[in-house]
Parts: sequence; structure tokens; C-alpha cells
Amino acid sequence: MAQKTIIEVELTAGRYHAHPWGVSQYGIGEPEWPPSPWRLLRALAAAWFNYQTNGDCPQLRDALLNTLGRSGRPILIVPPVSFHELKFFQPIVRDIAEKVENPPPGAPKTRNVTQINYPADHRHLFAIVQGARFWFIFETGLEGQEKDLLKRLLGRIRYFGRSESRAALKLLDHKIKTSDSCPLFEAKPLEAFSGTQLGDRVARQVLCPGVRQQDGSLLFKASDLWCLDGRQGARNELPRHLTDACIEARRPLPNGCEWVDYALPAEAIVHELPRRRQRQPRADEVSVKEIRFCLARCIPIPVEQTVRVARAFRDAVVRNFKRMHSGVHSTALTGCGEDGTPQPGHEHLYYLPRPFRRSKFLEKLIVRVPNGRLTASELDALLSVERIRLVPDDPHPITVVAEAVLNTLAQPLASSHKWRSLTPLVIPEHIQREHRKAEWVDWVRKTLAGIDPSLHPCIHDECKPKRETVAVHRYGLHDSGSKDIGFTRRFGYLLELEFDQPVTLPKPAFGKDAHFGLGQFEPCQV
Repeated sequence: MAQKTIIEVELTAGRYHAHPWGVSQYGIGEPEWPPSPWRLLRALAAAWFNYQTNGDCPQLRDALLNTLGRSGRPILIVPPVSFHELKFFQPIVRDIAEKVENPPPGAPKTRNVTQINYPADHRHLFAIVQGARFWFIFETGLEGQEKDLLKRLLGRIRYFGRSESRAALKLLDHKIKTSDSCPLFEAKPLEAFSGTQLGDRVARQVLCPGVRQQDGSLLFKASDLWCLDGRQGARNELPRHLTDACIEARRPLPNGCEWVDYALPAEAIVHELPRRRQRQPRADEVSVKEIRFCLARCIPIPVEQTVRVARAFRDAVVRNFKRMHSGVHSTALTGCGEDGTPQPGHEHLYYLPRPFRRSKFLEKLIVRVPNGRLTASELDALLSVERIRLVPDDPHPITVVAEAVLNTLAQPLASSHKWRSLTPLVIPEHIQREHRKAEWVDWVRKTLAGIDPSLHPCIHDECKPKRETVAVHRYGLHDSGSKDIGFTRRFGYLLELEFDQPVTLPKPAFGKDAHFGLGQFEPCQV
């Protein structure tokens, strides 16, 4: 009996389209990679339901899926990949109630008019896979009916990931063939490596079936792949779609699965230069890392107004720039391209209002320049702001005083075991509602991308999270189709994070509205 089950996935178009489970298309920067074993098991279950015949036995299906799902976290063999993105726009058609003038007696006073309101932008992230093949290796063997059923199910799968990710899957009875033109790399769970073995590797989150024993309450069941509560339904009744059930139950993950950090060699991911875009000449670029301002108002500015202050300052800067250079757009100042779409990569400015000496009032504003370069016109627009108002006709405006323009950071990037919140951190709503500490830590680990993946941040027990109400952005649409930018209130949290060893945080701020000052941390000790 073979001790391993090797499944080969061939991408017939050479591209792998897939978004991570449970993440909005606007909240991700890269496609799912490596491919999740959970996705493979879901594809096998879908193939059984879509093509089942009278001879297909549900007990045999469950036995096969349980064997693979409980065999341990599989090894993935992957070639080099590079990540790409496609953007397209889709018109949103809405029925708008229109008032009817002088309607006949008894007739309705309004009528629905179908209008195309707003072209919504969609992002399709995908991976270009060198050699167009990758493999799953499960540490278990199959024989007899289970092996025959697996072969039949793999032959029925026509795509893997999104529907445009066309694929052919098969069970290998021989070793994986290698070639000099296409190197192959092993992706294993991070826990399989010791500190000396980790080397130059990167960590990627992969959704795996749960392999803990019963005392860990995460034992995988085949039915976890298609229903949330384990009920199969009547003979002719289809269970509620798993995604809909998770949303209704406010569950980020279905039963029987968990996020696992897989380690990949750094050379397995090929970072390509971004596509060249035409832009205005920047011969007048100056080197600047940080600009420091002082905020003064007769009434103290509470920390809960952090985003409002940063937004008012940013809008004043953009107005000044447009007044200086009509028709010229600055992505560094706005964070958006010329078409208004948000730009990925966090290369635009961070506007960071800060309290002084951990008080509850804002007295400073730091503008951080990630790439260290601005044009003289952009710098002039920043330095020309003298007064901002949080609301129109505000009788108490905020005076802005420029203090310093620095080509090096005033406080060099610190390295510390412990980091504590300087401004509240706004976490995703589904985690905020549940108040589960374990999910907070998982989200923090995922958010602090760029730190050594072997480190495990935890929320310090002696510093329990403090909850505060803060203003955050709210984006919507008017009936006319124009964009509406307003504010709403959300809970933000003051945390203290502790790491296994001193670390340097890769970004100035994290979480929602990070570019407008929320989610800033400072070291407890340097």
C-alpha cells in the first residue's frame, strides 16, 4: 500500500485565480497562494454532488474526504509564481423612485425608474505559475474503492479556484517529474521548521482542514465542507450554502478548518517591477522622510477625532496642490490614481495626528513619506496649510504650524519586545463583535505582515484591551450616483503587543483608516 497520495493540478491556461476565504476583494493585495488544501477538498465534494450517479455511495465519499482531511497538513510542491491583477468596471443598475406629477385618482404617486448609477470597480488577483503545475502530497495512502472514487472525482473537476482558473486534476502513481527549466519548491507548515532551518523563507496563510484530536475540538468531518451545523437535510432538500450560513452566523470560518502558516522559500515568489505608467516629470524631487506639524486650538482636540483631523488636513493639502497646478494629479497626496481608484502598496502619505505624552488630546501631526521622495510642489502644498476646520463654518478652527522637514526620521525605527497603542486600532467588525482573543491575535499576526513569521505576537494579559469610540470613514453613494464620503463611529482598541524577541513594525499604522492616523503603536522599551 502506498504511503502517500499525490494529486497533480495542471492549469490549462497557466493562471491560478483564487481569493482567500472570507476576505473581501477590496481587502486583499495578493491572490491565495499556495493553494489551500481546504479548497481541494471542497472541489472534490462539489464534483461528487454535481456528477453523482446511482452507484455513488455517500458513505464512501465521506470516508475518502475524512481520510484526506485527517491525514495531517499536506506538503505542497510549487514552482515559482508572480502575482498580477486585472481591473474592470461593472455598471450598477438601480431602481429609483421618481415622483409622478398630477397622478390620476387612485394611481401611485411614485414610479420606479431604472438607472445606471455607478460603475463599480472589480479586482481579479491571480498568480502566473511557471510550468502551470503544482502538487498536493497527503501523508496517507489509498486503496480499493477510495482510490477509484478519488480518480473519478479528479477527472470530473474542470476548474480549480475561480471558474476562469481552468484546470485538469489527476492522481499520480509515480514520483513528481522535475526539469532544469522549472525549479520546484516545498511548502510546509511553519511549525515543521526549527529556527535554524527556516532560513530565508516567507510565511503565507493557508486554509487547512483541522487535524487536532478530539480534545482540541477541531476534528474534521466531511460534512464541514458543505454545511455549517452538520445537518445533511432531507433526501431532496439541499443544505444552505456554506458561505451564506457563515455570514448569517457571523462566523469567519466554517467548522473543521483553520488558518495555518506555510513557509515558502523567498525565491518561490517572483516580484516583478510594476507596469510603467506615464506621469508628470518629477525632476524637482526632494528627499523627505517626515514632516512635523503642531496643532493648536482653543478647545482641546480629543483623540476620537483623529481621522477627522487627518482628513481635514489632507483635503486642505489637495486643494492647495490643485490651486497651484490645475489639471495635475498627485497620487502621493491622495492615495488614488487619476481615475479615482485606490492605489495598492501603501506608497502614499500617512497623515498621523498624535497625542502628546499619551494624553487624550491631539497636539501633533506627523506626515510620513514611505518612499522618501516628494516633488517641490507637493512639499509646498503640505507646508502651505495654515488652518483647518473639522466641519464647515467651524467657529473653532485648528491652527497648523509647520515645525520641521526631515530627510531622516526624527525617531529612528525602534526595535522592542513590547508595543502599545498610541491611537485606537479598529479591527474587522466580525472579530470585534465576537470579542474572541484568539481571533484578535490571528488578525494581528496577519496584519503585521513583514515581521519574521516565526514570531508570535500576543495581547499582553497585564494590559487588557481598552475600548474607545472613534470616528472612521463611511463611504456610500447618492441616488444620483456620486460618491459620498462621511463619518461613522466604531469601537477602537488600545492594545499592548508582546513578541518573542525585539521587532520593528513594518508600517507606521495598521487597521482601518491607518493612513489617517488610527492604529499607531509606540515601543514600550527601546
